[in-house]
Amino acid sequence: MGYGPSKQNRGAGNFGEQLVQFKLADAQRIANAVSQVEGQRRGRKGSTLPRAAGGGGGGAISTATFSGSWSKDSEKILTVGGSTANVRNFMQNILYSATDRRCFVTMIDGQYTLLNSECS
Repeated sequence: MGYGPSKQNRGAGNFGEQLVQFKLADAQRIANAVSQVEGQRRGRKGSTLPRAAGGGGGGAISTATFSGSWSKDSEKILTVGGSTANVRNFMQNILYSATDRRCFVTMIDGQYTLLNSECS
């Protein structure tokens, strides 16, 4: 089993879909590089992803709650672990909801960052 193009696709200029596997450290390095490039295009510093267990750096994942809408690339004060914290949303625009929603956040470079949010 090889990682090159299949026999049907060789020479056709179309490699089709191929499965690529990376070690976790390599995947994190690639994700951080992509994040830096995307951040430069928006005129802001790229964020870094939390490191895997044993890799050092990165924070634990915490649950938080919020209500209302939340624009991408903005900050919102959330309840994290029973106290309030300023959390940055690099992920997506979140539509208005009058009820509290749960989300997952982590500390990256001293700043809480949104990882995922409950849909309304």
